[in-house]
Amino acid sequence: LLAPVRDADVDALLLGCTHYPFLAHTIGDVMGRDVVLVSSADETAFEVRSILGETGLVRRSGRGTGRYRGTLVVPEAGDMPAVPLAFRLGFVKTWNAKWYAGSKNYPVLLKEDVTIRAAIRARLRDAAISRIDIERSTNQVTVTIHTAKPGVVIGKGGAKVEELRQVLGKTTGKAVKVNIFEIRYPELDAVLIAENVAQQLERRVSFRKVLKQTVLRSMKSGAKGVRVAVAGRLGGAEMSRREWEREGRVPLHTLRGDIEFGRATAKTTYGTIGVKAWVYKGDIEPAPRQVAQNAPGSGAQRPVAPPAPAPAPTPAPAPVAAASTPPVAGV
Repeated sequence: LLAPVRDADVDALLLGCTHYPFLAHTIGDVMGRDVVLVSSADETAFEVRSILGETGLVRRSGRGTGRYRGTLVVPEAGDMPAVPLAFRLGFVKTWNAKWYAGSKNYPVLLKEDVTIRAAIRARLRDAAISRIDIERSTNQVTVTIHTAKPGVVIGKGGAKVEELRQVLGKTTGKAVKVNIFEIRYPELDAVLIAENVAQQLERRVSFRKVLKQTVLRSMKSGAKGVRVAVAGRLGGAEMSRREWEREGRVPLHTLRGDIEFGRATAKTTYGTIGVKAWVYKGDIEPAPRQVAQNAPGSGAQRPVAPPAPAPAPTPAPAPVAAASTPPVAGV
């Protein structure tokens, strides 16, 4: 990123990396220029970015930009969008591929996973496939297909799934086991929502009508929040733009939030239109951590012996009647 600045005639470097000041000073020493630290949310950084644009590099001989003339703006890492699935891996989400390989076999298996997913989606385009999970053992590959139309995947008498298993077996050279998982509520699946919107846009349905109907349908199905965005030449307009519709809340910064993300592309006669969908289903409470009682440093107390049972109460002695003595006659 800083390579074009070595020979450029700039005054200073404006870095949006307030979390790593040592990095900024190191860059300043190497480049031989002054370094100014600002936050990405600071008004100064926003003003500089709006003036200089995306490049952030203005030469002294260029057009004047006031007191920010000749400044390089490096956006902070937090300004980049994060995929909700990758952002929550290890917290409330898990991986779509579960296997381990060394440095030599990793690229081969990774390419094999991409080939498997591409082959399945190419053969089952109309099956409403949301996700494909892959697990590997020593000599077996287990493929789990999450679909809203399991009948299309299975076929009559299981013919299609058996044919798919043989094709994948020839591709991988291993024994392949195919599992099919049915999605009962496709209105709550972000990938299926995005594909549905893309299909309607290809049929030239009004994008505003599609967005509103999709959001309302998902909210009625039980979602806590839905957001759908489309970008491109909407309605065949000359200039592309971005439109979105949201209902409820979609807390992208909450790690406990169960948020699904999906994207699709609508190929129309006037260009491609990108579709993105976010679905918030609620928070996932983490399981309480269990600490062994005998583990060192666990602070667990020794079990206390149960109290001894109380002795049985002894019955009180029965009262004895006093014998009546005859009166003594006086002498």
